[in-house]
Amino acid sequence: MSMENFINSGISRMESAKAIDAKGYLSNANDTLKYAGHYMLEVLNGAHAGSSHLQKSGTITLGSSADNDLVLYASRIAPNHVELALQSGLNSKILVKPVDAPVTLEDGSIVEVGQQAEVATGEVITFGDTEICLTRIADPKSFVKPGIRIFAFICLIAMIPLVFSIASGFVGTVAEAGSRVASTVTSTVVRTSDQLLGKVSTSTEQNHNEAFAWTVRVKLEDLQLNHKLRTVKTADGSIRVSGNISDKELPRWTSFLQWYDSTSNFPPLIRDVSRDNVSTDLPQIKSVWLDDNPSVFFKDGTVGNIGSSIKAGWKIVSIDETNVMIERDGSVISLTY
Repeated sequence: MSMENFINSGISRMESAKAIDAKGYLSNANDTLKYAGHYMLEVLNGAHAGSSHLQKSGTITLGSSADNDLVLYASRIAPNHVELALQSGLNSKILVKPVDAPVTLEDGSIVEVGQQAEVATGEVITFGDTEICLTRIADPKSFVKPGIRIFAFICLIAMIPLVFSIASGFVGTVAEAGSRVASTVTSTVVRTSDQLLGKVSTSTEQNHNEAFAWTVRVKLEDLQLNHKLRTVKTADGSIRVSGNISDKELPRWTSFLQWYDSTSNFPPLIRDVSRDNVSTDLPQIKSVWLDDNPSVFFKDGTVGNIGSSIKAGWKIVSIDETNVMIERDGSVISLTY
């Protein structure tokens, strides 16, 4: 029996809804592992904005001439503009080598022809009127903890039939005393099975929430946002991501939101993230009226309900007894009062 069939045989013992969820996770993992070590090149700005390209590790050239690996028909792109060396080992740094014209890095530094620089995955690289971002798919460093969890999951599934077999043989050999012992062993196995099948309420649910939060932290680390954003699980089961990001980091934050929204069965996400340069234009709350249709009264005289557009393009997302949530350009801010 193959490893996939073995895992699916264990999953088939679960409740149908749980089995569908688990198979979905395995399917997503299989797609990710298929392209492990590859890079996703995304064009963020310029004539090719919105396009993407899956690239193996190695060297890739970009420019306007047809002899490049990727041809960019955009203004101010040199014939052989830049060469990128994508590493395949645990070191996921990208080596940038301008060939015919300079390149600007995310921190604003300029790499001239004849020079080279190392950048991390997820950093924005600008040349001509084009901005690109390369992200490592399934970085090997991120597989350590998931690998341990998957191995433990497989071991637990494999142990259930063995424990039942031992308990059954013990009952058959020993009479009344054996029956009492077997009852204890069986109850332990049932508790273990319930934990595997998601039937243990509070503690198991908390573990699931922590697993989701851990997955979010790994994704933010892959996108080089973990040093700016903090991830915690809340008491109601949702995941809160909070912090500030710069304009340069906004494409990576948008990429994270697209990934989260496209991942099924994740808990609700509280997006308490703001941009560094927009904190000064936040609306100022004067008072809040909580009833069947809560309202917010702002100091500039504006009155808004949930869904209302207010000052500087912000939109009211929610109103409760502790704060008012507003959203703009993918950033969600919590206004306290």
